Amino acid sequence: MHGLSDTEWRDLVLSVNTHRKQRRLPPCKVAYLIDHALQNTSADQLAKSLGFEDTTTFFKIPQAKSIADRSRISRRLGQSPRQY
Repeated sequence: MHGLSDTEWRDLVLSVNTHRKQRRLPPCKVAYLIDHALQNTSADQLAKSLGFEDTTTFFKIPQAKSIADRSRISRRLGQSPRQY
């Protein structure tokens, strides 16, 4: 659905709008899957499919991906994320 495999979609659905301890995926993986799905559908449609009333909260999730990417790059360079 929305460009994701059945397994990816199931894991994504089970990781949003749920209590933290019950989430199947970490926030960075959720953000990655949302980014991928947004390449294949509109934000409004994806938000509705995931159970969000609108895109306000929905758009806060992909920010986790950029944070994770910066952190991953800085670890490769041997720096803390705040050094650049």
